[in-house]
Amino acid sequence: MSRALAIVIATFTALWGATSRAATPRVEIEFDLANSVVAAGGAIVIPPDGSIESGTLRLSVPVTDEGDPIPGPVDISELSFSLTAEGPFYIKVTGPFAVVQQGIATGTLSEALDGVVLSSPLFLDRNGRISCTGFFCWLFADAFPLVLAGVESLPAAATWQVTDLRELGSATISNTLAVTMNSGTAVFRMLGEEKRRTYVPEPGATEMITAGGLGLALLGWRRKRSTCG
Repeated sequence: MSRALAIVIATFTALWGATSRAATPRVEIEFDLANSVVAAGGAIVIPPDGSIESGTLRLSVPVTDEGDPIPGPVDISELSFSLTAEGPFYIKVTGPFAVVQQGIATGTLSEALDGVVLSSPLFLDRNGRISCTGFFCWLFADAFPLVLAGVESLPAAATWQVTDLRELGSATISNTLAVTMNSGTAVFRMLGEEKRRTYVPEPGATEMITAGGLGLALLGWRRKRSTCG
């Protein structure tokens, strides 16, 4: 074996090992939050006093080469929900509000795969206004309108419960978040149910890319050798 060929093989052997260590495969699980519940202003509970229009969350989890979730660092991103309030018949409560996550929150998946402990804050951009008309509005909140505005940072101490991460289509995530309003808080009892999952990279993709690179390098070496000869 020539010295040039040996260098090519050694280089890509090292590249293979470094890539395998650095590019840990992950699964991105998207959750639907449609079955969550929001309590706003104390007595307004949505649903039934309104409806959750949309809600989603993405959890990024490390996996084995076979695609099985394992303990380790995780990311929570794209958390968002929006709802519309509709009061009972004896008062008129109306208005939408929405919350959208800014950036990514990091955490650690437990050894038992049943909890995520955050290690960085969760930043939520809040936007909404709920109004009330009627004599009994005071039963629902200290003051109306209920306003959500600006970005709020939620502390990192929270533990998010997760279940069935290894069961395709069955994973869930849950937690309770308190979002500040101008009068009290909106308590979001979150329940996320798996909608879809995507592997990044696909199992075996890293090895295929590296092997392809090795093949191209060897082909180039052979062409160069034949030209020189």
